[in-house]
Amino acid sequence: MFKKIVSTIFARTLLAGLTFALAIVTSQYLGPEGKGDASLFMLNLTIVQLINNFVGGPYLVYLVPRNNIMHLLLPSYAWAFISSITAPLILVLLHLSDADSCRHLIMISLLYSVITINTMIMMGKEEVHKCNLTALLQSFTMIACFVFYLEIYGMKNLSAYINALYFSSSIALILSFVFIIKHLQKISFKNITVTFYETLKSGFVVQAGNIAQMFNYRLSFYLVDKFHEEGRKEVGIYSIAVSVAEALWLISQSVALILYSRISNSDDKQYSRKLTVILVKIVFLSTIVCTGILLCMPASLFAFVFGEGFGGIKAVLFPLSVGIIIFSAGIIFSAYFVGIGKPKVSVFASMIGFCITLALGFILIPRYGMMGAGITASASYTSGVVYQFIMFMKEAEEVHLRDFIFTRNDFNVVYLEMKNIFFSKQTQ
Repeated sequence: MFKKIVSTIFARTLLAGLTFALAIVTSQYLGPEGKGDASLFMLNLTIVQLINNFVGGPYLVYLVPRNNIMHLLLPSYAWAFISSITAPLILVLLHLSDADSCRHLIMISLLYSVITINTMIMMGKEEVHKCNLTALLQSFTMIACFVFYLEIYGMKNLSAYINALYFSSSIALILSFVFIIKHLQKISFKNITVTFYETLKSGFVVQAGNIAQMFNYRLSFYLVDKFHEEGRKEVGIYSIAVSVAEALWLISQSVALILYSRISNSDDKQYSRKLTVILVKIVFLSTIVCTGILLCMPASLFAFVFGEGFGGIKAVLFPLSVGIIIFSAGIIFSAYFVGIGKPKVSVFASMIGFCITLALGFILIPRYGMMGAGITASASYTSGVVYQFIMFMKEAEEVHLRDFIFTRNDFNVVYLEMKNIFFSKQTQ
């Protein structure tokens, strides 16, 4: 367990670094408008992946140890094929995707969907290191190929980005098949429809929450692009601001991973709630400090890192920062509720945030553009976390508001807990 936790945190940090590097390369070479094109394409790709995950998503991890692998793979691949064709076409009909890039979106979506399915099989077999290796190789290859097309072929447009996506996802797909081939079993169609129904039914609730949360993060991209004359350029700037701000969640996401692991294997609910409160305080304080440092950076630094035209990032970070700080606590609450088997709380929180995004997005973004998008995001994040907080206080009757005041003893409890998690696992 210790090695898996450390390797996952390390891989996640490295992936975040590669993602940030890709954002820098994209903005430097393609400029704000080109970055906007790439961001919208990736947003559409994400939407297709969320639809694919109704069948080929995280719930497969639970089903893998309990079912014939082929019962899971065959319907998942079939669903991936269907969703990768129909979803991009629907996005074009809704004018959320350009018709010119539709065929690329279909092909790349299919590649990504199959990679996701194969990755879930690895996770179900507890081969976390192989999942991390696949993701890291895909990200590294993406950056290398993108730079190759930019420098060697001089393709300083969306085509270079798409070509790099084709190559990197193809490499990751091949590697994922190499990793799962030993788990493949004899093809059997007996009870396969029952397994498909169970997968779709069980994965629907969680995936509905993921879709709602994704629109909380990214619906503003569409609205900025639609309601402003230089919308694509503003999307590019705003997407970078969001990426920079969301990088601060790496702290809470890493802590949440450990908390989830601890709570899932503990029968002491009171201690789980006590630990959750302490980690919420520590993560909240850490995020405030990091956000403060980020906001003190001059606009010229952002322009230097990301390229000319991105100096406006700092202005957008101010309205975004409030939601980023508050949502860091929400990530910890989510880990708690999932750990005790109540994921619906986080799903409802996402739904509430989505409603706020809809209500404010169509009012503030047409009028205030990127600044309106930042305010909308902060309001959305805050509303969801407030709901989680209320549900947590109902769940934890022994917890009081004064317990959320930071004390020196909090560090001691976390130190003992980390020592218990890491060192006790090594001796087993």
